[in-house]
Amino acid sequence: MVAEYDRYNMDRMVTVTANIENTYLGTAATQVANALKELGAPPAKVSVAIRGQVEPLTSLLTALRAGLLTRFS
Repeated sequence: MVAEYDRYNMDRMVTVTANIENTYLGTAATQVANALKELGAPPAKVSVAIRGQVEPLTSLLTALRAGLLTRFS
């Protein structure tokens, strides 16, 4: 049961946090993605968003891969 709802741009939001001390960000991001996959699709009108430093890391790695593929293809 949710103890508290927050608001973000007028949408209700539930925040789930975790202590990832001594864990690489990429490892933690993979674990979160796997946990969300195990839960299955969210109910209708519910969306799931991963926020924080995961998105900038993903963008950086995607750009780096694209650059390396362009350079060495």
